[in-house]
Amino acid sequence: MNRYKKFLITLTLLILITLIAVAFFNYKVDSAGLFFKNNVMQQAAKKLLQGKIVAGLGDEAFDDRAFQISLIKLIQREVAVIATGSSRTKELRRRYLANGKYSFFNHAVNGANLEDYIAILGAYKKFHGYFPKEVILGVDPWILNRNNGRIRWKAIQNYTIYAKQITKTDKAQIPQRLFFLKKYQELLNYTYTLANIRHILTKLQRKKPYYIVNNLEVDDFLREPDASIHYPYETRFPNLKEVNLKALKYTKGSVYGLENFDYANKKEKFQQLVDTLQNEGVYVTLFLAPYHPLTYDILSKVPKYKIKELENYFHKFAKQNHLKIVGSYNPHKLHLSEKDFFDGMHCNDHVIKQVFSLWKPSVSSL
Repeated sequence: MNRYKKFLITLTLLILITLIAVAFFNYKVDSAGLFFKNNVMQQAAKKLLQGKIVAGLGDEAFDDRAFQISLIKLIQREVAVIATGSSRTKELRRRYLANGKYSFFNHAVNGANLEDYIAILGAYKKFHGYFPKEVILGVDPWILNRNNGRIRWKAIQNYTIYAKQITKTDKAQIPQRLFFLKKYQELLNYTYTLANIRHILTKLQRKKPYYIVNNLEVDDFLREPDASIHYPYETRFPNLKEVNLKALKYTKGSVYGLENFDYANKKEKFQQLVDTLQNEGVYVTLFLAPYHPLTYDILSKVPKYKIKELENYFHKFAKQNHLKIVGSYNPHKLHLSEKDFFDGMHCNDHVIKQVFSLWKPSVSSL
């Protein structure tokens, strides 16, 4: 009995020591800036605003929300058009819109939620006192799901208060205490630990978190001066068989952001967002990014994921509110094939270029 008790005590101590070590490592490295202020984002944003292509920032260790806030804060000229959404919108580029005629920034962030859009727009209000005249919203299906599990927007939640008309009636905010606990859970998060290890290895290799390149023919995460992203070669030029496997895998288990779908007050908040923008003379475009054909064919047949229902809702919403709408969750409507995607939910940038080829701004002078 004593032998087993001693073994259990030793095992428990080893586990505790390991957990403490992992937590300390993640806290000190903190590659996403969860616990410490990091001016790397500001430095990278300055380079973009100088017209540089920035490489090396882009994986899960990169805090793209902090980056976007830094970028907005440093902008010195009035911006005509912006886009915001999830990673499914990140490849929208200035030159895809009216041949690059208008000033444009892409403020899409990983795992975006409706509140991210409000915070991004709130940042424009806080730092510049205006909303851009044209706003493109990447409306992924999960943004209307109260149970989508996306809470990373809390990192920039302070900026939502500057869009007061949108947030004043919000009763579904995640309590700050809950987010506090969620943030510290990252100390023992396997994915964040891997991200921090990669961050250290990258830092040892490059000696700096980002670098400047002269062209887009570089095998890394790249950001153009409009903040749109290019992925590493493995993603830009994927293996079709691997893409199809990813597309099928995407439909297995818990589907990203679509489980336990509950509209709750999300439709009302989305309406408030559009009303606020329109009341200030802003023109809004809704962008529905397509799913991989294999992914769509499976998800669209499962009623609980509401893929078809949501597309119909956004089309009806756009008509009722006099909004432009481009794209479709349904790749077949856009005549897309498996070759147009790099996983189950992300299309290649030429698809986005195609989708926006006929897009025109609503005002001629921006």
